[in-house]
Amino acid sequence: MSRWLDLPPIWTVGHLAVLWLLPGGRTGALWSVAGVALISAGVVLMAWALAAMLSRRTPVMPGQAPEALVTQGPFVLSRNPIYLGDVLVLAGA
Repeated sequence: MSRWLDLPPIWTVGHLAVLWLLPGGRTGALWSVAGVALISAGVVLMAWALAAMLSRRTPVMPGQAPEALVTQGPFVLSRNPIYLGDVLVLAGA
């Protein structure tokens, strides 16, 4: 059970649920556009990282032994682009 809770997507969904339940926040067209842009950028970054990892046939799930060192795609820009994508999604929300 604890291994299942240690997955970044579980934490991201949990934080999004808390953000959705909180009252208030910024409103208006500018904030909506900025939020959608950040969420979109985060999802695209995570998908790009996933594709780069799958192309090298290395596991995506944290805690598993890597099969290869991925140094192309978004890994040129960030050591862990999936976590960066999670942060962008949460910032957009």
